[in-house]
Amino acid sequence: MLNKKGPSACFANSLNRWYELIKKGDGELSKIKKAELREMLTKSEDSSDLVDYYILLCHRHDALFEEEVTDDLVKFLSRGSHDLLINFYYELFSGDYKFFNKNYFDAIEFYKRAERRLLSMSEDTIGTTKFADFHYKIGVSYYEIDQHVVSVTHVKQAKEIYEKDKNFILEAIQCSLVMGICLYDMGRYPDADSSLRSALTDALAFGYDKPTAKIYHNLGLIRWQEGLYVEAKELFLKAESFSWLKESPKGLQNLYMLSRVSYEMGDAEEGNRWYNLGSEMTERYDSEEFRIKLQILYCLYEEFSVENVLSYCDALREKNLWPDVAKIEKSIAAFFEKKGDISMSYTFLKRALYSREQIPKIREALG
Repeated sequence: MLNKKGPSACFANSLNRWYELIKKGDGELSKIKKAELREMLTKSEDSSDLVDYYILLCHRHDALFEEEVTDDLVKFLSRGSHDLLINFYYELFSGDYKFFNKNYFDAIEFYKRAERRLLSMSEDTIGTTKFADFHYKIGVSYYEIDQHVVSVTHVKQAKEIYEKDKNFILEAIQCSLVMGICLYDMGRYPDADSSLRSALTDALAFGYDKPTAKIYHNLGLIRWQEGLYVEAKELFLKAESFSWLKESPKGLQNLYMLSRVSYEMGDAEEGNRWYNLGSEMTERYDSEEFRIKLQILYCLYEEFSVENVLSYCDALREKNLWPDVAKIEKSIAAFFEKKGDISMSYTFLKRALYSREQIPKIREALG
């Protein structure tokens, strides 16, 4: 949902490895790396920040290892801001790579270092949108470790900056989407709905399909939490109507929710249909997380097995997916309560409380 692009994160990591070679003074390996990265850059569609970082490193490489240094390069390097900018990019893209690999605590630490570099430079040197980019990235990282209040604070700052420039409408929409998701996770459903509806209006007006599908999905989650299953399913189906979602691992969450809400509505045939589509997709994208989540549904609604449900919940715990596990176990407790099995409902409610208690421990680890 909130992940960075893999190719961009990996390319950024390669640029950082090149910078380390330059700092070591390894001219031969630096030349080889420069040629490799130039070839990679011609075949990619990476962000302007990555291109800027590449150009800065080219200048640094040429100044250290090339025999002929042009007057333009000497003039450029004499400005003094290039070192700050290079080191800012190094920390920023280190954070991106850590985020890509789901090491969110490390990502936040690198982003904090990037912020210190950022505050040393003027807006004239780097432009205001880099401040927005920073706030957005660290805000999303805080979201991933359930620090929702901190996340909303940063993403709101990013949105305010993006909204001042008509070239960043998509980025402002994405900020509203992330804020809506955070507010949803905080249980502030009316506020979440308002933020998402605002994003939806702009996304539809400007024809942005990707955020539109995500917004429909998240609005569906709100209706689902409110027990409005018919409305929720209609919104999940609207999200599913976008072809890009069917060809993306992001579509797994929507298929899972279509299966879940169908089962909860008592429509086992529809629930099973979406379960099968979701299972096919988990194989295609090798998603162990959603394979487990779908199997929990199957063991509740198709081939009933409490033992297997417990085993699959434990598997999610082993992956440290505590926020998800807490919600799933709480819903299973409600499932058994509805069936009149108070003893088993109590068992899963205790598990849900334990899982919920693990979330603050994750926060404490951040310091």
